Amino acid sequence: MAHSNIASYFREKPESNKAIYIAIGLGIIGVISLANEAIILGIILLIIAAVLGWLNMPLKRPSDNEIDAIAASMMGDFKAHALEKLGLDEEQVSYVTPLSFWGYDFSKQLRDVAFSDLVFTTGQDGVGRSPVVRVSFFFFTEKEIHYFYKLFSLINGAFTEGTDVFYYKHVVSVKKQTEVKDNIRFDSFEICYSNGNKSSFAMRDATEIENSIKAMRALLSERQS
Repeated sequence: MAHSNIASYFREKPESNKAIYIAIGLGIIGVISLANEAIILGIILLIIAAVLGWLNMPLKRPSDNEIDAIAASMMGDFKAHALEKLGLDEEQVSYVTPLSFWGYDFSKQLRDVAFSDLVFTTGQDGVGRSPVVRVSFFFFTEKEIHYFYKLFSLINGAFTEGTDVFYYKHVVSVKKQTEVKDNIRFDSFEICYSNGNKSSFAMRDATEIENSIKAMRALLSERQS
């Protein structure tokens, strides 16, 4: 799907498009001119109407499911890349199955001029969506939780990525929750630390990783006992 079509999903719908009405009016006058044998004038008016109408024709707005499918496809196979960025190998993180998920990001960390006229959107299904997708990976070693993330633009090739480390002894709890930003509701995965700070990571479908969150809680309980 073309980037311009994807962008149309996150662009506010205009109340009206005067250019379209002007094109229709010119087209009608052009037809009348042809009927009255004003052929040259009629042809000119029809050409102007056609060009004006084509330039201002609204793009087909993608459906909620189409946007989700595009975002999910960006998850890709990042495990090897994430391990490389974290400086880990498979043996070091084989203790517990890694936790990975994706979600629409509402933090505005990935800023780009292409987003200047775009807005966070609530789909017909009530799900909040953003033109930026966050992919998250959590790997578990003997003493630490290693985190890799990548933010992608759905509109162009812009992206940013990074890593972090959380120590089991500093993690108080992990949970899934619902957040609201700019009147948009979305699911997130939250880590709470002993110093009172919190980290939040956007999730598209919290139910898909429910078992993984339970396993992470069990691991934390084991490591802190």
